[in-house]
Amino acid sequence: MPTASGEDDDDADDDDTDAPLFRTTSQSVRVNRKPDDSRLVERALMTRSNLPYKCGVVWFYHIPSTGGASINAWFRKYKKPKLGNITYYQGWETAVKKDGSFHRGPDHVEKKFQAGMQEHISNLGPSEWRIAHSHIVDMYLNESEDILNGWRRDVEAQGCELINTIMIRDPLSHSMSLHKIIKQKNSNRTEWLEYLSSPTGMGKWATILDFFLYNNQGRRTRPGYPTEGGRNPFNVTKEEKVRRGMELLARHFDLVTVGNHKVFQERLLSMTGWLHSDIPHTNVFKGQLDFTKKEVEHMQKVLKANGDTDFVYEAEKKYSNAPWCRYAGRRNQTDSI
Repeated sequence: MPTASGEDDDDADDDDTDAPLFRTTSQSVRVNRKPDDSRLVERALMTRSNLPYKCGVVWFYHIPSTGGASINAWFRKYKKPKLGNITYYQGWETAVKKDGSFHRGPDHVEKKFQAGMQEHISNLGPSEWRIAHSHIVDMYLNESEDILNGWRRDVEAQGCELINTIMIRDPLSHSMSLHKIIKQKNSNRTEWLEYLSSPTGMGKWATILDFFLYNNQGRRTRPGYPTEGGRNPFNVTKEEKVRRGMELLARHFDLVTVGNHKVFQERLLSMTGWLHSDIPHTNVFKGQLDFTKKEVEHMQKVLKANGDTDFVYEAEKKYSNAPWCRYAGRRNQTDSI
């Protein structure tokens, strides 16, 4: 399990659980943001010349139960001297305890992670690469654009490249997969899904879209927030959530894939020039999950109402048609370990 210090434990990501806190509010406003033309570049689709980059930082925003544990294990392999001796950083914490209670200090975890990340991206060597992994509680993307822009600015000022990466997944498969940890979080099937009936409801797990925007811990105390904040704290519509999700992908993520580890691997290797190493298959659930037709239909209904279905559809339509995605698998990988 992870620790606040992000200790370098090779088994730390094996128990990859997700159980968020959301807090109910009734406000219905859209947060105004200052336009910034410099952020409107579609980063994952932009033309990139002179690859690979000579140095930089790869940041992975890991949504639970999307195959991210395998990617994280792959990243950790690059700490080995024969694969580059690449420095690795993480600092996440579990959001929900086994008794069902929620993390009491998400703001503290975020601040600690951000301080560590700032140190991690500083003083890069002229041919040095580093890896950073974000997961549960440590990053709240919907309100972190200034932080993301600052990271990119600081890395590029050193003549290097920040490569922000993410893997997403079909929302129904994701929701069904997370049923495997219901008992671990002192919950049941009814409670597991009922929070989605409210746009700001409180629950012990997060959908694809909700985790992407709000992570899965809502007990926040930021200025201007409703009491304790929460998932979708200003109760925006599902359309606004989808719009905001696609906006964040476009502005800040250099590599976006939908359930395709091969594409993720090949595109990242083309950008970094790292030696090829196979992605391990980790965090495999060996039990059996059974669902009734009624349960599946209910999940489909609430995921559609929450915006997840539209978000993943739009992301897959856009990024699965990128040239580097269509031609994945054709690259001749000669540097293999």
